[in-house]
Amino acid sequence: MGCLLRRSVEALSRVQAAALWVVLGLLCLVPWVTSFAVVGVGGHDDSHITFYVARELAETGRYVNYNGESAEQSSSMAMVFVLALLHATFGIELPLLGYLVGLFFASATVALTYMLCLRIAPGPIQRRTALGLLGAAICATTWCFLYWVTTGMETSLAAAAAPALLLAMMAYEAEPTRPSRILAWVLTLAFFLTVRPENVLLAPCVAVALLTVCRFGEDCWRKSAVWLVAAPAALSVVRWLWFDSALPRTVLAKSGGFRARDGLGYLGESILASNGALYAAALVALAVTVWRLARGTLPAA
Repeated sequence: MGCLLRRSVEALSRVQAAALWVVLGLLCLVPWVTSFAVVGVGGHDDSHITFYVARELAETGRYVNYNGESAEQSSSMAMVFVLALLHATFGIELPLLGYLVGLFFASATVALTYMLCLRIAPGPIQRRTALGLLGAAICATTWCFLYWVTTGMETSLAAAAAPALLLAMMAYEAEPTRPSRILAWVLTLAFFLTVRPENVLLAPCVAVALLTVCRFGEDCWRKSAVWLVAAPAALSVVRWLWFDSALPRTVLAKSGGFRARDGLGYLGESILASNGALYAAALVALAVTVWRLARGTLPAA
């Protein structure tokens, strides 16, 4: 990935390269500027559930809920560990720390979006660079993202985890025996699976998509697919042994059975409340990808 970044800079003139870093840096600052100038701090509710667990973990070394029980009170184990580590190291109060961590990972999400677009976009490196900036700009100007990253919750961590997972996976597949690539892949996968509880279901779906590429395309992702199925299963076992439940308590408390109509209604409201154009573009991209897979004309990444 670093080699690709160097190539993208080397393909530009000195002035263009400087402009690239300036534009990308400004895009990464958009969440901070939006928070300071417009939003302030978003609505705090579930964040304090996580703050309590992180404080107990940092100060006592125990992962417990409000009642002192060994139960997963927070939806985001990754957020708990990140906050606990930083709180124990620097002593910053958790509400402020959660706010700063959210904005930091928001900037990281913008940068990772640029890197992912640079990695997967077709064509010469100049075109990839332009598409990378376009992707970063879309990310940095999506209002629902800009609002929720200020709430002290795991929103920006979850957003950053997705492109980070794909980048780490592609690096691992390129050099599957290199220790640093294996370590980066394992840590990124662990972060992705623990940042949100639904990711243990999403990861096997990604594995199915990878196996589809193995069937129709030239590249084969079977090693990553195995990881994406085995790791969620292992995490569920660990959760069951540690907390006597394969899912966080918040998931169990909010789930009331499967109701397709309610789920589709919630999805529709989410689309209308955010940037609907992104969903439309995703559907078009999915349709084109499936069509090109079927024809065997998908370009190599």
